[in-house]
Amino acid sequence: MESLNLKQWDKASSTYKEDQEHSFNSMLNREFIHAQNFNLKSKKVLDAGCGFGDYTNYFVSLGALVDACDGSEEMIKLCKEKNPNVDVKKVNLLKKLSYKDNYFDFIFCNLVLMDIPDTTMFFKEASRMLKPNGKIFFTITHSAFYKGSWVKDKNGKKIARTVENYLKHITIENHFWGKTFNYHRPVSYYANELAKNNFCITKMLEPAPSDKLVKSFKDKDHSFKQNFPIFLCFEATKKED
Repeated sequence: MESLNLKQWDKASSTYKEDQEHSFNSMLNREFIHAQNFNLKSKKVLDAGCGFGDYTNYFVSLGALVDACDGSEEMIKLCKEKNPNVDVKKVNLLKKLSYKDNYFDFIFCNLVLMDIPDTTMFFKEASRMLKPNGKIFFTITHSAFYKGSWVKDKNGKKIARTVENYLKHITIENHFWGKTFNYHRPVSYYANELAKNNFCITKMLEPAPSDKLVKSFKDKDHSFKQNFPIFLCFEATKKED
């Protein structure tokens, strides 16, 4: 499954990049990330699962000292094209990484963890690589609202979503950019993984699009996403030993 996933992301890379540069959900994600106003000047940052390097580039623009990594060779090529001065490594997030202990001030992982079959090693490695009081900031598709059927009112407006098998760990096959997999886990799973690995959760956020963003997409109504978050974010600090 592990190697199959990486090959699938290699195949999906160009389609994914094109979608992420223009879709509503990607613009919502970007709006949310930029609104965090990260203070990362001269900080050592790891963009884990960097994809085509959009946020790698953003952190460089903030003055951060950025390393990036991904498991897909095609994504790495795209990231290097966008960030020629950044060290971008091919890694397997299911295994131990080559970065030093207590090295990074900030680890960023955007919409990656729900796409890998086991996050155990990632959280363990994040704790090892971060300095004491360093932060991890990651987003996933929202476990409560990702899988299910929409309930609509008489005018076709989405007003509720059914929740199916929420507490179970389920593999979902997707075909947004080609064949990929989503590994559904309840929200409590991620909170407990952080706690087990010496992290203190400082924020849990459910981003909603601004009115401006919703109105800018006139061809489709995205206003329901102001009531039903499609992403979930955790910020956590590594405790001092």
